[in-house]
Amino acid sequence: MSELPDDFIQRSSEYSRTACDTLAEARVSIWDKDFSDVLDLLEDIRGEGIQDLCAYFHDRPDRLSEALARVRINDVNAYSVELFEAQSKTDLLRSLVPIFVPETYNVFAEELLALWDGSRYFKGESFVQTLKGNRRKVAFTVAFAGELCEHTVVNMLDLPIRQADASLLANFSSLFEDAEDAIVCVALDGVIASWNRGAKHLYGYSASEVVGKSSLLLIPAGRDDEEEAILNKIRSGNRVEHYETVRKCKDGRLIDVSLTVSPIKSADGAIIGASKIARDVNVRLTAQEHQRILVSELQHRVKNTFSIVSAIANQTLQQVAPDDLAAFHGRLQALSAANDLLTSDSWARASFRDVVDRALSPFQIAFQERVRVGGPEITIPAAQSMILTLAFHELATNAGGALSKAMGAA
Repeated sequence: MSELPDDFIQRSSEYSRTACDTLAEARVSIWDKDFSDVLDLLEDIRGEGIQDLCAYFHDRPDRLSEALARVRINDVNAYSVELFEAQSKTDLLRSLVPIFVPETYNVFAEELLALWDGSRYFKGESFVQTLKGNRRKVAFTVAFAGELCEHTVVNMLDLPIRQADASLLANFSSLFEDAEDAIVCVALDGVIASWNRGAKHLYGYSASEVVGKSSLLLIPAGRDDEEEAILNKIRSGNRVEHYETVRKCKDGRLIDVSLTVSPIKSADGAIIGASKIARDVNVRLTAQEHQRILVSELQHRVKNTFSIVSAIANQTLQQVAPDDLAAFHGRLQALSAANDLLTSDSWARASFRDVVDRALSPFQIAFQERVRVGGPEITIPAAQSMILTLAFHELATNAGGALSKAMGAA
């Protein structure tokens, strides 16, 4: 580690011991931390012959987590309790882990690299989270004070959204005030910035009731991680396309929605928030269920019709040769199979392969796997499906006798 003047070390150590008391009311979050165990870990890693610490932490994230766990917190000032939404100092003195988010670990690795290289000072910016799960962006400085860095002082300054960016977020949804879809704009910390009329209609809240509050207000219990995952994608510059999930309304009802979430960028291209477009899919799901019931009923009635026709044929055609009556029943069964295919798959088209397979299925014993069906996957119109089903059935009937012979002779 590089040499520093003795008076610097002494002054830094004295400052770190009194900082949290003398600046107790400052609007700066001040932490007095003990990095002595972290120094021991870094020495152990160096003893393993590691030279590239960044690559090492990339390959061994467990060691980075271990380093974080080794940081002991001596004290914090009153504003830290407020900033991190803690009940008391005790909540913050236990561990740094609760306030870390994925981005924080990356900056922490850079901080340790500075210490590894012998620096006694580090500064940067990162996201952190409060004990209530709200994200904050902070600028911070780190002064490694004390002979073993046992009184390391960290100052954190909350970075509010710039006024221009705040105005953009606040006015974003108003651009789509009359849209039928619910359009909600949130900042990167998940706080709702704007709310259009469609959102009021869908969720039941007015804009005045939700703007400034966390978007977790709309998230059902047990789905908090889902919201954080969406915001992490937005922070990385990615969109979330047509994601179907569940949201909670003001009256407690749970509704199915389709979400499209996109990053909102400032004039300089920085991602400052997210627009969430939500569409109620309960109507579509209800219509799909209604359609399923109608199709099921239609299939049932068509099968009954075929059964009635078959029964009438048995009574009317008693004098007809048994083979001819069996052929008639076979045609009815083929038509019934084609009807099932069309109503279960598509009203308009059907797979040509499925048409052939269903037409030939009654003849599997006769064919004894001596017929092979192959070719590209194509679809055909519904009208052709019915005609081709009868045609293949007739061909199979005619060929059944020959294919039932060992040598294929009639």
